[in-house]
Amino acid sequence: MEGILFYWISWSIWISATFILSKKNSIRTRLAVHILILIILSNYHVQLGNFQFYASGLYILLVAYASLRKERKRVILYLSVCSIIVAASYSSFHLYELFDPVWLFMKREWMLGILLCYLSILMQKKLKFRMIIVMTGAMQGDILNALLLSRHSLPYPIGGLSFLDVCATACSLIFLWSALEHSSKFFEQYLPFQEKGNQKSS
Repeated sequence: MEGILFYWISWSIWISATFILSKKNSIRTRLAVHILILIILSNYHVQLGNFQFYASGLYILLVAYASLRKERKRVILYLSVCSIIVAASYSSFHLYELFDPVWLFMKREWMLGILLCYLSILMQKKLKFRMIIVMTGAMQGDILNALLLSRHSLPYPIGGLSFLDVCATACSLIFLWSALEHSSKFFEQYLPFQEKGNQKSS
């Protein structure tokens, strides 16, 4: 069922942001509001010419671009190149799936989510930028898919529930990986300190 991963992950994040995160956390309210808006917009779409755009996908693109307004031009340029790479990978995956679906050995949402997560980790170190290039790249890849399929008169919804499933999966994996990186750095700093303390005490 399309959308089940998106709704499950989104509601989990919203519950965590609303009831678990500290009220002093600066991103708590913004995160909860963005998630609610995404859930509300997920079933609305607009028709622009021959293309069907879902409002949630357009909202993701708008928020991602707005979050870069204070970044330096060099950073924005590099992120644009990264998002183009992600878009090309996203579109290529869909084309392979369309012409040769036999090679999909697990659910496409997980395979594509793992691929996008891996690319973002290779190209970026910051969690924020990893999320941005995945969301913008996936949305641009979805637009590219629609353009390619429109030449063969095949309808393709841009930013639909399948797109949201992939984005939710990829962003969850990126968050988990970033948490592992952060915890490993903590242990690297903490354990040597403990060892030195033990040596002194002995």
